[in-house]
Amino acid sequence: MAKALNFKFEDHEFSAAIVKVDRKKIYGYSKVEVKNEKGELCTLANVTSDGMHILPPGCTGIINVNSKGEIVSRTEMQVVDDNGKPIEKIPSIFDVKEIMLNPSTIEDYLSINVKSIYQLTLEDAELDELITQHQVFSFKFNYRADYQQDDAFLIKKDDTYFVVIGFSVPFEFVGLEEELVEIIVEEEEEELDFGMI
Repeated sequence: MAKALNFKFEDHEFSAAIVKVDRKKIYGYSKVEVKNEKGELCTLANVTSDGMHILPPGCTGIINVNSKGEIVSRTEMQVVDDNGKPIEKIPSIFDVKEIMLNPSTIEDYLSINVKSIYQLTLEDAELDELITQHQVFSFKFNYRADYQQDDAFLIKKDDTYFVVIGFSVPFEFVGLEEELVEIIVEEEEEELDFGMI
């Protein structure tokens, strides 16, 4: 079921449901199955470093330990910044009362490393005109409560709205003023002396 987000831009407020754009749904996918001579499906297993034991799925797990080697649960752990101060979790974007939209640019949008894309269900002529006028809106996004947020952009393509999630990658513009001159160094070919072989 599609989850709704509550957006706000200036005096405009609207809710819109988002659905993840899954590459498998668009392009399809293939799955490789390995079967034994009886036609039974094989599963992947791990072998211990000594080669003596086979560990089927479900036999291994990840745990957190302290400096004494004692197991520590996630609830006992705390995330801190570089100065050792505790960091508060940022709530999920679905739990936020209002998501403030900021007008952005195509250049900012094109500078992100895309992680995921969501399609937006929106039916409002006034908002349609607003988004068409500004082209790109930016905001912060985190699907679940977490300690950091991703960069997100609300864009429109034809009659479809998208929310593109990722993180900004700053690029430095070199410019067109400098001319690049290609220097080709011709190396003299040495004659092969067969007497040296």
